[in-house]
Amino acid sequence: MLYVVGIGSMIAGHTSLYSFLKAHVPYFKKWQASLAVACAGFLGGLPFLTPGGQFALTLVDYFGVTFLFFILTTAEVIAVIWWYGLEQFCNDIEFMLNRKLGFYWKFCWGIITPCVLITVMVYFLSTLQTLKNGVHDFPDF
Repeated sequence: MLYVVGIGSMIAGHTSLYSFLKAHVPYFKKWQASLAVACAGFLGGLPFLTPGGQFALTLVDYFGVTFLFFILTTAEVIAVIWWYGLEQFCNDIEFMLNRKLGFYWKFCWGIITPCVLITVMVYFLSTLQTLKNGVHDFPDF
């Protein structure tokens, strides 16, 4: 199962980069664009195979995935609710589903979700500790 999930994720990433490359460099042939994406992925993964690769992987995992996930998710929900508007968002969902939304969804999207995300982000930032890779601490910058 993990193999299939990994291959599926890899194909999705490759396809999105391939489509981007074909759209912006239309004179590339299909095989050239695919080869360019594959080579870029190979070269991008090489630093993780070096002796310091585990440290680099820990940094990318923490700051490139976990940390950004909390900040961007919270910012996205606040932006949709604050600038776009909860009522407009609910109207768009109603238009797409062709069903009237109940109070539950408006309450969750307008109050519960932003409060939970802000609480989790504040907890995450307040319990922030020095990054470790096994027994080794990362240096402070």
